Amino acid sequence: VGLFTDRDLLVRVLAAGLPLTVPMPECLTPNPVVVQPKDPVQAALKKMEKGGYRHLPVVGDDRRPVGVLSVRRVMHYLVEHFPGLVYNHP
Repeated sequence: VGLFTDRDLLVRVLAAGLPLTVPMPECLTPNPVVVQPKDPVQAALKKMEKGGYRHLPVVGDDRRPVGVLSVRRVMHYLVEHFPGLVYNHP
């Protein structure tokens, strides 16, 4: 189980000089950092900041993917729920 992103393609395949026929298990990110649907936004942001991620897979209790959380979506959430704080921040 893993995740294959544009970063994996650039770093683990192209920069390493591997052919595009390389098997997926050899170049994906194993056991990616994930969040669950009921995790607080703060927990997701901490994971994103710590790992330098722009996206996190969202998985259910069975560890099956149910979505992807993006920094952009978190920003929309913050603006929607805390407009005064966001728009008045220096």
